[in-house]
Amino acid sequence: MCKPGIVSLWTSGSSNLGWSGTRSLPLESQKLSVGSSPLQPVSGLHYVPHEDALIISLFDGSLHLLHNLSSEPSWAPSGEIFTSQNLSKTTRAAVIRTEPGKIKSIDVNRISGLVPYGHATVLWAHEYALCLTTTVSNAYSSLS
Repeated sequence: MCKPGIVSLWTSGSSNLGWSGTRSLPLESQKLSVGSSPLQPVSGLHYVPHEDALIISLFDGSLHLLHNLSSEPSWAPSGEIFTSQNLSKTTRAAVIRTEPGKIKSIDVNRISGLVPYGHATVLWAHEYALCLTTTVSNAYSSLS
């Protein structure tokens, strides 16, 4: 079952995990930019065995960490560093460092794909959209 904004997991009763059946966990917005939404499509997955965590990247540029995957999956972090918010902020900071100009919260970054590389590294492809705004009065005055 796939629904936007929901991570659904299933394991059989005969698995060697600490849980069985189904789990449905709603995603939360990381609020990185005006384009942030937990309803965006998944753009990458990576299981980190030594943390027993699943990194889920969304197209909106956010990363979500599902902790304790083999015992009792939840969004609750097992520590203060390896969290969804910290990873999302790190990816946003990388976009800010690599893209020209000053990136603001109205500028949207997108992650088109995320893959594991080695033991503790992930690579991602990103793009960003510079959002230009105009007022209605400026648009009318330029038509005159």
